[in-house]
Amino acid sequence: MSHSFNRRSLVAGIAGVGALGAVQPTFAQDGTPTADDIRVVPAANGDIEVSGTPERIAVMEYELVEHLQTVGLTPAGASERDSVNNWVNLPVQMGEEVVDLGTRDEPDMEAIIVLEPDLILAAHPRQDAVIEQLEAIATTVQLETYSPRFTPTGDETSLDHAKTVLRGVALATNTVEIAEQKIAEFDTFMSACAGRISQIGYEGQPYVYGSLQLSADGTINLFTDLSRVAGTISALGLTNAIVLEDNPGGHFYQISLEQVGTLPEDILFFYSVNEAVLDTINETLESEAWKSSSFVQNGGVISLGTPNIWTAGGLITMTNMVTRVMMELEMRGH
Repeated sequence: MSHSFNRRSLVAGIAGVGALGAVQPTFAQDGTPTADDIRVVPAANGDIEVSGTPERIAVMEYELVEHLQTVGLTPAGASERDSVNNWVNLPVQMGEEVVDLGTRDEPDMEAIIVLEPDLILAAHPRQDAVIEQLEAIATTVQLETYSPRFTPTGDETSLDHAKTVLRGVALATNTVEIAEQKIAEFDTFMSACAGRISQIGYEGQPYVYGSLQLSADGTINLFTDLSRVAGTISALGLTNAIVLEDNPGGHFYQISLEQVGTLPEDILFFYSVNEAVLDTINETLESEAWKSSSFVQNGGVISLGTPNIWTAGGLITMTNMVTRVMMELEMRGH
């Protein structure tokens, strides 16, 4: 069969996603922001007024770091800096010049004060308990980031929500034009991939996206369409075998290794690998319950390889995942 939608065409189609850039702010002759450069950001902690273009940004959540990179910015400080580098496949890894600001649940307030940020990007609900402390340090915009406790309302999808958070970051950082360009590029990319899925015969194909990291209680996670990863794959035209009715409002469904064998024999099972937890992934792959499952014996397992695909990622992460999904399906044929 033809493999016209190859690596080169995929990369060319997404070259703009995550590219660096900057929007120049408007200043009066005395150096102060003009009225046009004062923005009100709708946030979980109220309508927050932000002026000028922030230069020293403190970030409290992985997803917000990724959104900053989408609009071409690097934070001055980030919670769990090294962990972000391990879990999120960022175009630019954060080095020592980015100050580690403690954990996401218990930020290091002293480190944030010393950093002297002119903007703090916080997450709701994770930083609810410390939001007043953060607001006392600097202008703080608290955005409702991806969370297993968050459920999109109405017709909003998990991808719509990612774009909403990105737009909040962009408004706070004066990079709205860049964000809208990246969103348009992503939508064009997804449309092209969905068209190709139909051409190669995978439209409607049942699938599961799972995290094979074996938990302490012996379970693995299978993701519903409320999740970013599965919601994005379903947007390509494949059909998630884990339906929302199985776990109303949940972003993932936990099953034991013994239950793996009950999954449909015709599914494609997608997963990625984080080398930091490779031992537990291998424990799953080497178990008899896994190896004896019908979908495994039918060749339905598709590793998307490394680096890890962060399940709460934004447009950069989802572009990377879809690129890998498309390449794997092109190589398999149908």
